[in-house]
Amino acid sequence: MMPVGLLIPNSTIYPSLGRDFVQGIRLGFDGNELPLKMEGIGLGAKSSECETALQKLSIEHNINTSIAYTGNAVLPDLVAHFTDPKSLLIHTNLGGHLPCDIPDNRQVIHNAFDLWYNAWCLGRHMAKEGHKEVLYIGTYYEGGYQMPYALDQGLQEGGAAISAWHVPKPDAVNFDMDALRSKFREQPPQAVYLAFNKSDAKDFLSAYRDAGLDQLAPIYCAPMMLESEVMNDLQHLNFSCTTASSWFPSDDHPNNNAFRKAHTDAHGKAPNPFALMGYEAGLILKAAQALPDLSSLKEHIRELNGPRRNWHYNTTLQKTCALPHIYKASISNGHCEMTDLGPANEPESLPDKLFKTRSVVFTIWSNPYICI
Repeated sequence: MMPVGLLIPNSTIYPSLGRDFVQGIRLGFDGNELPLKMEGIGLGAKSSECETALQKLSIEHNINTSIAYTGNAVLPDLVAHFTDPKSLLIHTNLGGHLPCDIPDNRQVIHNAFDLWYNAWCLGRHMAKEGHKEVLYIGTYYEGGYQMPYALDQGLQEGGAAISAWHVPKPDAVNFDMDALRSKFREQPPQAVYLAFNKSDAKDFLSAYRDAGLDQLAPIYCAPMMLESEVMNDLQHLNFSCTTASSWFPSDDHPNNNAFRKAHTDAHGKAPNPFALMGYEAGLILKAAQALPDLSSLKEHIRELNGPRRNWHYNTTLQKTCALPHIYKASISNGHCEMTDLGPANEPESLPDKLFKTRSVVFTIWSNPYICI
């Protein structure tokens, strides 16, 4: 078969991103040898770099099918390169931003982990649990995406809100824990939401516990804080944390069990979200190869038996969607137990309530949530 183009960004926090993603692609393509032609695109945030890479793949290597892991802001510029009926772009990322508005194009599939949507659903769940005043605690970096906005919108849907913020400066000593203590005294929250990446989660939670704050309010967090490598770093802590996500490696249903087993057998470890996104891209690519044309590819995604529950293409949102669940992680005495609490409450009309403001800038970052 013809080679498939691959646009891969860099990440210092997740240096294995590219390898994990490609391993997932090959597994999704059913383990068959898949010729890939890779182009590095820096942080995956600049249209000029991504378009140059696409042009090189198309002109120099005669490639008309590509998989691109880039930021959402880049996607509208990439779509213009896929007008040929035989061309295909599978666009993916972790979904730190609301999806951008692009014209309907059967040659373009946008598939993301949807961290913004998970945040919305978690906010709605927190409000349902009676947490009307929530303290947001996170790094400057994590706050540069649209998850805080989506979380607040989900809270508001249930009559709650983010009542206070603690975003320490990048060079703050001990995450400015003294100021955080003051916030707890002055305005005790009913719950806290933590947004820390892999490099900060362990140190923050240790400092948070040492400050005696971990027992003052229930802890909720972004799903990447419960990613397997992060959890390994937290085994010495005793705490519980609730999140919303469309997938965890431990999900117990046939499609995910098959994915987890195949990945573990091939690579000696459970898959992470980067491997998942690659695997789903491989499934889509394999389906596209088998179809006589791409006119029915989007409708066909529901039949691909992906690891995420109810994975399908939403024509209104022009992207794939999957059903988020609520999870509770409990760590005690070096053991972690992940409990699936069931599906999250989905919004009745998310495009009307949330997407009407998606053109407004709520972010200072445009890379594809890879924690540079």
